[in-house]
Amino acid sequence: MVAWMALAPAMAWGQNPGASYAPMSSPLPLPIGSNRPEDGGFFAFAQATYFTATTPLKSQVVGVRGFVDRDGSITGVVDTFVGSRQTALNVNQLTGSTTYVPGTEMGIGWKFREGSSIALNWTFFSQAHYRAGATLSPRVGVLDQALANSFLFADVFNIPPQYSGPDNKIVLKNSPTGVQPSAQAAFGIWNGASIMTIDFLQRFQQYEVIYREAIFETETYRLNGLVGPRFAWIWERFAWRTTSLDSTGLGGPQDVGLYTNIVSNRMYGAVAGCEQEYYLGHGLVLQWKLEGAMFIDTVKVRAKYETGDRFNGLPENKRAKSLWSLVPEADTSVGIMWYPTEFVQLYLGYEVMGFLNTLAARRPIDFDYSNLDPHWSHTGRLYQGLKAGLAITF
Repeated sequence: MVAWMALAPAMAWGQNPGASYAPMSSPLPLPIGSNRPEDGGFFAFAQATYFTATTPLKSQVVGVRGFVDRDGSITGVVDTFVGSRQTALNVNQLTGSTTYVPGTEMGIGWKFREGSSIALNWTFFSQAHYRAGATLSPRVGVLDQALANSFLFADVFNIPPQYSGPDNKIVLKNSPTGVQPSAQAAFGIWNGASIMTIDFLQRFQQYEVIYREAIFETETYRLNGLVGPRFAWIWERFAWRTTSLDSTGLGGPQDVGLYTNIVSNRMYGAVAGCEQEYYLGHGLVLQWKLEGAMFIDTVKVRAKYETGDRFNGLPENKRAKSLWSLVPEADTSVGIMWYPTEFVQLYLGYEVMGFLNTLAARRPIDFDYSNLDPHWSHTGRLYQGLKAGLAITF
């Protein structure tokens, strides 16, 4: 991805290869460079990045206000919904803000005598984390007289009895008959819940080996060809946590329902492109790069229901698949390189990377516990941000 570090110093462009070379009059107190730069040599670079990525999630209702009277002991009618059914939590609440995360690009390489070079590059973006939630305390005006809207409901069905939630979640203060609802009137962790939270994690990293060779060159312009293998990895996790409490505010780990949906796009392929460099004078170089890549995307997906007491043998259900697809990528960047002294380069630029046909859990929740099979669909992704770095030739 970063081939600029392989350049010879800009002031050497157009220099006669047979001419003698005089080292710097005031060399830096570092073991860098040599008195025969035309022979090439080892180089290393490091860059700081600040990138953002699109989130693939779409609208999906997670929880609403109210609860279901499962046995009719509250309303007299089995499976009657009590409350406003107003949306309390939606997946699209995780997509409302743009998050920039720091990262790094590092690499090492070798410049050959004829001017070509080869480099091993690694790119890593820190984890982007998005969160949203709903509790038993909504904003003013949502609560009803019976406080049914203080509860949260999600229609998770086909659950085993171990997911029943605590007893006595519903208590009537002014029961017309003087009879309280049954202990499991609001059966299920997701029925009459007190807290629901969702979060989304996103990670990216990339490895590549890039061979670079000059195709055309003048004293102030250079066109380079780039080619090599590339591996890119996009990892994402959607998590939904639901907590049910009884009427006294108590509940244990067995009363916490956990749902996760993980998608891991591992893309293996090759990249080819070109790089243009314009010498502006005073040690400044304008660089523009365009690359295209094609990947075989081997995707591992997994969705899972479990409780907070998952280490004590309570039942859980999981669905895992291995899928694959072809993913094209386009990558472009523009930046300024500055050579403050020989064998040292500074860089500041902006880069955009686009991936097509990757897999994602756009509506990540399947509410059927026993027949868990959420829909994973194809989508595009865009990464963009700033890069700033340092390269040294030894």
